[in-house]
Amino acid sequence: MQQCFCLSLWEAYAPAVEVFCSSCTVRSSSVSLLHLSLPLSMAVQLVVALLALASLSAASVPDCKELVKPLVLEDHTELYGKWVYVMGSADHLFFQNALGTLKSSWIDLSATSDHKVVTLRWGDRIDGKCVMGTTHATISGTTSTVHIHLSEHKGQYLETCPDCLLWSDTSRNGDVTGRYLLLFTRTGKMDHTYLDTYKKQAECLNFPEKHQTYDGKTGQRFSLLLIFLLSFIDGKKSTKCETCV
Repeated sequence: MQQCFCLSLWEAYAPAVEVFCSSCTVRSSSVSLLHLSLPLSMAVQLVVALLALASLSAASVPDCKELVKPLVLEDHTELYGKWVYVMGSADHLFFQNALGTLKSSWIDLSATSDHKVVTLRWGDRIDGKCVMGTTHATISGTTSTVHIHLSEHKGQYLETCPDCLLWSDTSRNGDVTGRYLLLFTRTGKMDHTYLDTYKKQAECLNFPEKHQTYDGKTGQRFSLLLIFLLSFIDGKKSTKCETCV
C-alpha cells in the first residue's frame, strides 16, 4: 500500500534534509507535502528519522540569544583596572592580518569626573618596541565609542567568564570597516574550559573560525592595544621594550 503524507510540520524541518516535495491542501491551508511511495511502516520510520535528524541539527546550533547578551552594569567599577589580552577575532582580512601580527596587549580603564566617560590607557608592543598612550571612551547605555587618530571604534561589552572582559566592536577608518571580538582577562590567562564558549560566541556574531590567541610568553609588561589598528599608530612615540611597563 502506498501512502502520501501531508506534513504540516515539514516546513519547519525541511532545511535539515533535501527531498522532492509538492504541495497539497489541508483544511483549505497550503502546506508542504512529503510524497513517499513506500509501505506505511517504512514511511513512518523515515519520517521519524528525518525528525530526529532535524532535532540533532537544531541542538547543534548555539543558543545565541543567551551567549551574546550585552553586559549591563549599575556602574562601571567592574570595568576599571588592568586587562590583558588573551584572544581575538576579526571579520575583515585587513584586521585579521593585523591580529596575526600581535604578540600581547593590555588596557587600563579608570573613572573620570564624568560618569559617561572612561579613561583608556594602553601600551603596545610593535616590532620589538613599545607604544603607550591615553584616550577616552564615551559610554551611552551599553555602547562605548572610542576615537584615536582618524579611526572610530563603536561597540559593547558582552557577558563572559568571571574576571574576563569581552569586547565586540565595529571599527572604521576611511574606507576600511570591519569588526573585532576581543577577550581580555585580569591575569592574561584563560581557563581553557571557556574556549569553546568563546568560539560559540564568535560563531553567533558571524566571525570566521580563525581566532588569534596570546601565547602567554611575552609577559604583561609587553603589550599591544588590539582595538587600534597597527597601521595608524605613530612609530615615533615608540620606546625600547625594556621600558614599556
